[in-house]
Parts: sequence; structure tokens; C-alpha cells
Amino acid sequence: MKRALQVFTIAMVVTTVAIITETTRANTYPLPAIKQNTANNALIPVALPISADISLKDNSSMSGKVTAFNPSNQTIQISLSGNSRTLQISQIQKIKFKRDALVYDGDGKTVIRGEDTATASLSTWQGIPLDGLRLINPNLGQAQVSLAGVMKPIQIRQISSVAKNSVYVVDEIQFDSTGKMSIQVIPTDP
Repeated sequence: MKRALQVFTIAMVVTTVAIITETTRANTYPLPAIKQNTANNALIPVALPISADISLKDNSSMSGKVTAFNPSNQTIQISLSGNSRTLQISQIQKIKFKRDALVYDGDGKTVIRGEDTATASLSTWQGIPLDGLRLINPNLGQAQVSLAGVMKPIQIRQISSVAKNSVYVVDEIQFDSTGKMSIQVIPTDP
């Protein structure tokens, strides 16, 4: 019995020393930093005003609402007064959204875009692949733009922080010959 008690005491001392050593080692060697997954934060909600002027590359133009965007087929559908027309993106020079057109936020509430933009400035997001724009609710002009791989993580975090309190309203979309687009946006005042 005396021998068993000695073995038990030695085992307890060894276990205690091992626990203290492991705790000290864990505190001495910092854990590697966990990188934030910016791809999840790179989806920025945007609002497309319900009326736009579409400039075509053949110097003609039309007006209407963007009701469909298909990056796979590279087409955009424009609707006006119940009539729809599907255009190849290669035919479109730019889509300029009207400043006095209705805009809805992510909750479907009307956003007022005033003429005073003293607190907000126009930004251009360049080099966005066609599949980086996705219409969520075409009737309300709700969409998302993916900035993953287009901007640095710090830029995406800055844009995301503004998007928490404001709605980015798309002012203009320009298409280039490389299959990418530039999107001009302006945040609304909170």
C-alpha cells in the first residue's frame, strides 16, 4: 500500500509539472493570427435607381429599367412601360442612372437622393468582372457587387463599413472590351 501511495504521488507531481509546462509554453508562443475571410465581406449591397439612360455603341440610346442581368450570356434586359428588350453587353457603352429616379434600400424603403452630396463623394469601382454584379430584386433595383479579387482587403473593409449605415447607389455602369466593368457609386447619407 505504501508503494502504491508513492507511485500515485509521483504520478501527480509529474502530471502537475506537465500541465504547468504546457500552460507556460502556450502563453510563450503566440497563436498565429487568423486572417479574416474578405470574400464574405466583399459582397456589397447596392441600389440601382429604377430609371436609366442606356448609351449604345452605335450612338443610339434608350431609357428604361434594368430588369435582368445575365453575365453568362452577357445580356442585359431593359424594360419600359411593359415592353422589354434584351441587349448584348457588347452593344452597350454605358448605363447612366437618373438622379431623380426612385431608389430603394435593402429593406425596400425609398431612399431620397438629394442634390447635396457634400458628405458623400462619387467612387468608381473598376475592373469588376461581369459575374461580379448580381441582381437580387430587379423590381426594387436591389443588387450586390462582389469586390473580391478586385480591391485590397482594407479597401473592401472601408466600403463595407460605409455600407453598414448607408446605401451605395449606382450612378453609372461602363463596360469595357475586356469583359469587365466600372461602376460609379455614391453612398446615401445615413
